[in-house]
Amino acid sequence: MKRILTLIGLLLISLVLWGSQSYTIRPSIVKPDKIEILLQKAQLKAHLRQNVLINIRKFIESQCFHSEAERIDFIRDWVYRNSIHKIDAEHDEYASDISRVLFMLWRSHQTSKDYPHLSCGPRAYAMKAILDDLRIPNRIIMIFADNYFEINAHTFLEVFDRDTRNWELQDPDFDIYYIDVHNQKRLPGAALIWGDLNSVIPISPSKGGWEQNHVAHLKRDYFGAMMFMNVLDGEQSVILINLDRFSADKFFKEDAVTSFYEFACKRYEYPIFITAQGSRLRSGDNNSPTAITAYLSEPDESVPHPHFYQ
Repeated sequence: MKRILTLIGLLLISLVLWGSQSYTIRPSIVKPDKIEILLQKAQLKAHLRQNVLINIRKFIESQCFHSEAERIDFIRDWVYRNSIHKIDAEHDEYASDISRVLFMLWRSHQTSKDYPHLSCGPRAYAMKAILDDLRIPNRIIMIFADNYFEINAHTFLEVFDRDTRNWELQDPDFDIYYIDVHNQKRLPGAALIWGDLNSVIPISPSKGGWEQNHVAHLKRDYFGAMMFMNVLDGEQSVILINLDRFSADKFFKEDAVTSFYEFACKRYEYPIFITAQGSRLRSGDNNSPTAITAYLSEPDESVPHPHFYQ
C-alpha cells in the first residue's frame, strides 16, 4: 500500500511538472514579416499625410491675400468650416490622429459633407500642421480654469505675423482672434493673461464680442493661467499665472485632490512657472522672470523646424 501511494505521488508530481512546462508563458516574438507590414503602414500613413498637406498648401497658395494676417485667418477659418465641434464616440475614434484629421478636413473641403467631429485640441494641432508645412512660425497655447471641480483647459495657438513682427492668438475652435479695443491691434496670449480683459474683443469673420462669439466663459473662467506647450518638442514648457485671477494652490477633487502646480509638474514634466500678482512679476523656484521675454520675442527663423504630430 505504501508503495502504491508513493507511485501515485510521483505520478502527480510528474503531471504538475509537465503542466508547468506546457503552459510556460513565453515572450511574444514579432516576426520579421509583421515588422515589415508595420513599417509599410507607417510609411503609407506618412506618405498620405504629406500628400494631403501638399493639396492643402496648393489650395491656400492659389488664394489672393493682401497681408500675412489675412492668410493666417484664412487657414484658421478653413479648419473651422470643414469640421464641427462635437465630442462623442466618433470624435474619440480619430481626434488624436492628426494625419487622419487632416485627410478628413480635406475630404470635407472637397465634398462639403462628412465633417469630422473635433474639439479644440485636434483643431489646433491640425492648424499647426498646416502652418508648419507653410513654414509659418506658431506654437500651441493652453489656458486653464480653476473654478471647477477638475482642471479644465482650452487649446489654441499663437502665430507669428511676419508683417507686424508680433505673436498673435488664433483660435480655430471658435474661429476667432483677439484685438485691443484702444488701438485695434491683434494680441498675444500674455496680453490677455496680464492685461484688462474688458479692453479685449474676440473677432470672428462675421462679428466681434465675447457673447456674440460664444466665448464669454473663456473671459470669465480661463484667462488666468496660460501655457506655452513645448514639452512635445522636447523642451520645457512655460506657464504664466495671474494670481489675481487664478489659484494655483487650490486642490481639485476630481483630479486626485491635487493642486494645479502638482498637476502641471506631473502632466507637463516640470514646466517653468512665471507668476504675477498686483502687477508685480515674480519667478518660480526654477526660473527667471526674464524667461518671458524669450517667449514674446521674434522666433529664430534661421533654421526651418517643421513639426509633425501623429
